[in-house]
Amino acid sequence: MSAVELGSELLVPEAGPHAARAALSGMLRVRAERLFALPWSTLPEGRALRAALHAALRADSGSFFAALRRPTVHVHFEAARFAADPASSLRAGAATLLGELAAIGALAAPITLPRPPRRVVLLGLRAAIEVPGPLELARGVLRSNGRDRLAEADVSHVPIDAPAAPGLVLARVDENPLAMDEAHPAKEGNALSLGGRDESEWGAALADAVQRTVRYLPAFAGEFALGLSQVVPVGHHEQQHLSASYRESVGTIYMTLHPDPLTMTEALIHEFQHNKLNAALDLDPFLHNAFDELVASPVRPDPRPLHGVLLAVHAFVPIAELLLRLRDAGDPIAASHRFSVRLSEIVQRNHEGLATLLAHGRPTAAGARMLAEMTALDLRHRASI
Repeated sequence: MSAVELGSELLVPEAGPHAARAALSGMLRVRAERLFALPWSTLPEGRALRAALHAALRADSGSFFAALRRPTVHVHFEAARFAADPASSLRAGAATLLGELAAIGALAAPITLPRPPRRVVLLGLRAAIEVPGPLELARGVLRSNGRDRLAEADVSHVPIDAPAAPGLVLARVDENPLAMDEAHPAKEGNALSLGGRDESEWGAALADAVQRTVRYLPAFAGEFALGLSQVVPVGHHEQQHLSASYRESVGTIYMTLHPDPLTMTEALIHEFQHNKLNAALDLDPFLHNAFDELVASPVRPDPRPLHGVLLAVHAFVPIAELLLRLRDAGDPIAASHRFSVRLSEIVQRNHEGLATLLAHGRPTAAGARMLAEMTALDLRHRASI
């Protein structure tokens, strides 16, 4: 699937996860190329780290890309691209990627990292290892200060019992260097917190949201299996729900726990849509003027670039579709007046956001396909309420 074709089937997929798979695969190719173009020469050990990564790619490209796909790995390399001082992100990325490969016995050759991060999170093993000194890596070996750090690792992630999202886990630790960078005016970053709730309560709420999504939007099951890796908990709130995702960490969503199951379902879809679009944006910008001007957003109080409006409409169109299918199926969750108000509100906001994109946007070829699909869905949604 080409970048142009990615403009369709990234909204409400019906034929399977083909577009999401193409977006994620293309993203990995691009991010691997960018990884080797990073300023490794700024580190005393940079040449050796880059060489070790390149050797790992040549020796076992499948394992290399499987490890790079993990958001806990590629986020460090993406953060290094824009950091004023990329040293810590480069070292964390190398330690995490090489550590993932060492843990599964896929490391091409032994290497010692003289200045690793203090903690390395291996999402593949759901393990967080503390690193008090230089880190020795070999096949099946992660050793520091003479001790086997894999044997002493803490559990970093808890599986969520959601068969439609078989790899989904709840994070106990988060090493995203960008987690406290926040664009939303009502938030101050995304510090990990269970909000005083048990992990089991979080797991049940997230599993319920996954199940509801795939019951009414079944093609999302294939997409979740491909591209939804971890939920980072960021507190509990009774009145509002705040969620986030980062273009640099595709596969991660940040969520607060909310008592309303429909709110949790909306948030799951919303942030997963951002992840899909963020992956596709490595291949095509969708709008030539995505950041050229600020416009009113239908979902945010602050002026937003057109890119932000595109993100919003792309996230809320499948939510509108879900709500309509819930209503038409007679699902009990759709019986309240509040549900009807919410459905009308989302459909109207989508229409306003789409009108803004059509009036101001200069789409790429892929963007034109996406806007056409948005327009068709908008017409059907407005006719259905």
